[in-house]
Amino acid sequence: MKLFALGAYVGETVRGQLGGEWHADDGDPEGEINASLKLASGGVIFPVRRIMKRYSLGREEGIAVYGIGLGILDH
Repeated sequence: MKLFALGAYVGETVRGQLGGEWHADDGDPEGEINASLKLASGGVIFPVRRIMKRYSLGREEGIAVYGIGLGILDH
């Protein structure tokens, strides 16, 4: 549950900076994990999956790098 909350926070931060809309399949038993954020630019990201990846793989999957790649953070 904590990873979902952190993923939702990251997604909302991205949505606030770049615009977009959340999408989830209510019929998917893992709908919270697979929720996507369609950005105003047309791109699609999966913030909860990204947080889970960071948790399991470590620093190499850092969230700051994610923000830089999306263009919302400077290096």
